[in-house]
Amino acid sequence: MLCGFKPVQEFLKDRAEQIQIDVHAMAEKDVVQPGETFKIFVVAVPKKGWHFYSMQANGEDPTVATRLKIKQSSFDAVGDWAETPPTLVKDEALGRWVKVHSHRAEFSHTLSVPEDLTTGTHVVQGTLTYRICDNKVCALPQDRPFAFHVIVKAKE
Repeated sequence: MLCGFKPVQEFLKDRAEQIQIDVHAMAEKDVVQPGETFKIFVVAVPKKGWHFYSMQANGEDPTVATRLKIKQSSFDAVGDWAETPPTLVKDEALGRWVKVHSHRAEFSHTLSVPEDLTTGTHVVQGTLTYRICDNKVCALPQDRPFAFHVIVKAKE
């Protein structure tokens, strides 16, 4: 009789693919003009029974905190990311109190349209990096890309 096991990396990949969150990104305005500022939003919703960590997660482990990064954009970032208020819970998987999102979480960031930006459609691309747990097991940190378009029109 033969017994076989999946390689660890393949097992972790399969497990991580089962433990996903839905991620949506958008701008508050579809059309902007040079000199304006506007907000962008990234919304993340974990599957029922799972949570992911706040951007201000407690503890020394930097892989716990959720991170957002804009990879490509014609716009200038203004200030820091903001998030909806997290909940403080005792995380049994990590053995400590941490700030988490168990339901819909909204992250926002303000962007500025440069005065000399050409008119037309511009893409904003980024990545949400998160770690998700169910109080028994935590997945490895995962990256979820997001992208959307914003139209720049000349000042009237």
